[in-house]
Amino acid sequence: MNPSKPFEDRLLEAGVLSRLDVRFARLMRRLSGTGDFPFFLAAALVSRAVSRGDVCLDLHEAAGQTLVEAKEGFPAVACPEAGLWIQSLKESPVVGSGEAMTPLVLDPAGRFYLHRLWEDETLLAGAILERARAPLMDIPPSRLKEALKQLFPRKDGTFDVSQAAAACIAATRRLCVVSGGPGTGKTTLAARILSLLLMLDQVRQSRIHLAAPTGKAAARLKTAIRLAKKTLPVGDALRAMIPEEATTLHRLLGSIPGRPHVRFGEKKPLPTDLVMVDEASMIDLPLMAKLFRALPETARIVLLGDKDQLASVESGHVLGDICEGHSPGSYSGQVAHALEALLELPKGTFGIRKGKEKGLADCLISLEKNYRFQETSGIRQLSRAVKRGDADGVMAVLRSQAHGDIQWVGGDRSALLKEVLENAVLEGFGPCLQTRLPDDALEKMERFRILCALNRGPFGVETLNAFVQRRLQRRGLMPPGAIRQGPGYAGMPILITRNHYETRLFNGDTGLLWFDREKGLHAIFPGVDAGRREVPLSRLPEHEVAYAMTVHKSQGSEFDEVLLVLPDRPLPVLTRELLYTGITRARKRVFLLGGEDVIRHTVTQKIQRRSGLKEALWGF
Repeated sequence: MNPSKPFEDRLLEAGVLSRLDVRFARLMRRLSGTGDFPFFLAAALVSRAVSRGDVCLDLHEAAGQTLVEAKEGFPAVACPEAGLWIQSLKESPVVGSGEAMTPLVLDPAGRFYLHRLWEDETLLAGAILERARAPLMDIPPSRLKEALKQLFPRKDGTFDVSQAAAACIAATRRLCVVSGGPGTGKTTLAARILSLLLMLDQVRQSRIHLAAPTGKAAARLKTAIRLAKKTLPVGDALRAMIPEEATTLHRLLGSIPGRPHVRFGEKKPLPTDLVMVDEASMIDLPLMAKLFRALPETARIVLLGDKDQLASVESGHVLGDICEGHSPGSYSGQVAHALEALLELPKGTFGIRKGKEKGLADCLISLEKNYRFQETSGIRQLSRAVKRGDADGVMAVLRSQAHGDIQWVGGDRSALLKEVLENAVLEGFGPCLQTRLPDDALEKMERFRILCALNRGPFGVETLNAFVQRRLQRRGLMPPGAIRQGPGYAGMPILITRNHYETRLFNGDTGLLWFDREKGLHAIFPGVDAGRREVPLSRLPEHEVAYAMTVHKSQGSEFDEVLLVLPDRPLPVLTRELLYTGITRARKRVFLLGGEDVIRHTVTQKIQRRSGLKEALWGF
């Protein structure tokens, strides 16, 4: 008989644990040979933590927490005191320190891991620091200086110190991490880094790999590089050498369908001199570990992303942890002086880091200059206040009448749906449904999108997609009965939800259903350069209607205007990273629909992904 079963059942009934968590904990308990409830609880809670995006369970943080309140004669269910809990776990045969192969790992700081995630974190931290501390590449300073002058000229007054420094770091080190928000020129910088390395004969054209976490992000990277290289101050021969093809990380690493393993790794490294990865904030811990495992020792890696965006859907907040300890423009004395000499900048341009240094800061750069938004732009000021966690600053921007690119609507929620949402729907989606030209429809589709924090609920994607379709139908912009009739209707925006390499459609791609007499109802998608791609419905991968989409699924996309809809009450999913990501999807204007209490809550909540990666990289 299991004496702890009543406690387990109460945790399950209260929704504290899922059935998957309970099944995992029971399996671990059978392997351990103990009926100990504290062990069961630790195993179940680490399973829950991983499902929520954490890498581990912090036992000191969880210790003493009440999970289920006392009720009707039943005592409360609470976590044990930390010291006793940790000691009991150390005595289990399925818990180790990582030296031997055990299903669970307990580290000296009281972090409790699944072995695979502990191994990924440990390997990744070591690989990052090894690259950060590696000797500088042997490039004659005079040659590097001349190449930097050519690629970052000063005569037109557009010299960007941060971008030039990033290129210099990418040329001289095996690791370069670039963080910057939308409009800071990350993909322009990517093209210049590629040019610089080719000019210096540091990489071979055939051994350069461009990648991104998703198919949509890879396609956007390809388009951005193609456009950026046209404006580079280099000759046609060098311009032709700059690669444009980009792929997903899974495809680059040779993922095996149905298996967690990939073809390239420590025993079979990638045949590459340089891997450049865009949208790095979307990469979870296991995938980043696989990438670093597959890199040859001499290869370079450049990560481009925005550390302030939402964390990856799966475990970890890798880019955030890598950049967490970095002060923009601050380096070791040796690197700061070298950058100033190579870029011919005054002494003191870069700050000098003091104290213990593991070398990682010398590989990082933050892009601050924004080429899209003016300093007085409402979107820029709002996104900055959100990043700072400054709720008063956020409300000041929202209440200001000085910003035409920001419109905040609070107040009664039912009135909002009628007065604001309906107008936005008709203005945003009406032109797309009224045009008879497919290319024009595709262009208009990317002008406006509704973004939500949730999939379900009164202010979630499903509800708002249904709302939009009803309003459009009432205004005669959709065929009668189109909502009830499958598989869709002409002008319906769709979002691909599964990668499909045969059609080159990937999770996150957006397109339209379209009708003509010759082909009937089919799907159309933007082409890489111009024009459109057409896909028969019979070959269309899994998809969903996309008038509204989650902020998570909008990562890597941009629209002229965004209507960002927050729930009517504070929820754990609402964080400043979600709000920042939603706001910065807009190029021209943001409509924010949400009450002040919800906005203030959202701004003060920061994503907390439990892991030991930041401590391993930075020592704190």
